[in-house]
Amino acid sequence: MGFSKERVVRGRGPIAAALVLLAPLAAPLHWQAAAALQRGALAEAPWRLWSGHLVHFGWPHALADALALALLLGLRPARLSGRALAGAAFAAAPLLSLAILRLEPALREYRGASGLVVGLAVWVGVAAWQARSLSRRGLGLLALALVAKLAWDALGGHRSPVLPAGVSVAWSAHAAGALLGALFAAAWVARQRRARGSAGADQNGTGSSKTSG
Repeated sequence: MGFSKERVVRGRGPIAAALVLLAPLAAPLHWQAAAALQRGALAEAPWRLWSGHLVHFGWPHALADALALALLLGLRPARLSGRALAGAAFAAAPLLSLAILRLEPALREYRGASGLVVGLAVWVGVAAWQARSLSRRGLGLLALALVAKLAWDALGGHRSPVLPAGVSVAWSAHAAGALLGALFAAAWVARQRRARGSAGADQNGTGSSKTSG
């Protein structure tokens, strides 16, 4: 049985999103520190629940997240809008921050967008699977690789080469990000199915009215 593949979106969105993650590095170091997610600072600076995902521990860390974000946005199918992904990232950021602090009580400071990137990657993967805009075999292998990565992070299996000495991978960010991404993807798939059902019902109703005269 044949099927039509949906096109993959190309545009300036991936580059713009990458620049959002790289731009804070131009700010003074004390400004970057003031934006980091810190447990004791939230009462006076609740915006850190969002801003902690925009600052990084140096250029290698920011560049890795920016490239990953640009890549996945460049692979999203046309039916998944960039506006929907941006809105999800904004809504998920504080939830992700709270999850990180809850799951890792000893964590003093968090910086980075990798948790959000993982979440968006899950959603883009689900959308690409549904739209058949990418190879389903490839998507399945990537899903298995992500599960293995999450397990490796949770076991403390490595220190990331893009992080400075003394900074470890926050496994909670990746795990919570994947969960939030799955929830957003499930809600999106449900909306897509309802929309198709409504469209089909409208077409059937229109067809009946045309043949009844």
